[in-house]
Amino acid sequence: YAHSENNANFVAIRKSDATVLGSYVAGVMPWDWEDIATGPCPAGKCIFMGDIGRVSGHPLPMPDTFAVYRMKEPNLAAGETSGTVSGDLFPFRYPDTPANAEALMVHPTTGDIYVVTKNGSTGLSKAYKFPKPLPAPGTMSTLIKVADLQLPLGPDENFRSVTAGTIHPCANRFLLRTYRAVYEYRAPAGAPFE
Repeated sequence: YAHSENNANFVAIRKSDATVLGSYVAGVMPWDWEDIATGPCPAGKCIFMGDIGRVSGHPLPMPDTFAVYRMKEPNLAAGETSGTVSGDLFPFRYPDTPANAEALMVHPTTGDIYVVTKNGSTGLSKAYKFPKPLPAPGTMSTLIKVADLQLPLGPDENFRSVTAGTIHPCANRFLLRTYRAVYEYRAPAGAPFE
């Protein structure tokens, strides 16, 4: 899936050639969509959209709380190729200070939802996750900090500004994308994901 940043539109695309297979509107207007993921949910498989940006959204002022929107994945094989997709809104705040984030990851087996912040100045991003069990939709959550992630500094901020993330289907590693590079983080053999 790919999404627009400041409106509710998103598309389903074929991995092999990026052909658009479906065009949708999320049932909520975002402040600043930044990343999209899929993962397990009570409905089976869901799309998760992160309204997690703090800088480029609208209208100002910048928010202190954010949200993840969870929608049941459309059934393309059954002809669900367009329309509005309703879902559940999970608002959250950080346990420390509000942060700009552009990476949303959903664990492929546990369904844990992770948010990774963006800090191009120092390259020190913070990883947080939603509490478990996931609170009821509409209930404000305070995320749990799980890690500090120091990205390689590189020649400029574009090498260390996290813009997206994803967890490998085997759940033993994940990728963080920046404007100029993709970094893979691997767990030692047998170690827990976090």
